[in-house]
Amino acid sequence: RELAERVVSEDLSVRQVEAAARAGETRRRPSPPPREPSALMDRAVDRLYGVFEAPVVVRRRAGSDEIVIELRFADEDALRRGLDRLG
Repeated sequence: RELAERVVSEDLSVRQVEAAARAGETRRRPSPPPREPSALMDRAVDRLYGVFEAPVVVRRRAGSDEIVIELRFADEDALRRGLDRLG
């Protein structure tokens, strides 16, 4: 997609497009610096670990305000114990 946008914006010739495709040339937009976790996100990690006793990751989805919570269980028995703790 980036190459297609470059073709249009720079009015590249077929030969230039072929060369760019072979070389894997694309201009990358710099990604915004990652945001630091908020105090609320840190609190969520602590509380969720306390409930599930499983590793917890709370992060923002790249380029979005959306928050993702990831729980990791070693196996189905660990998941079952975590769910039992919920009641």
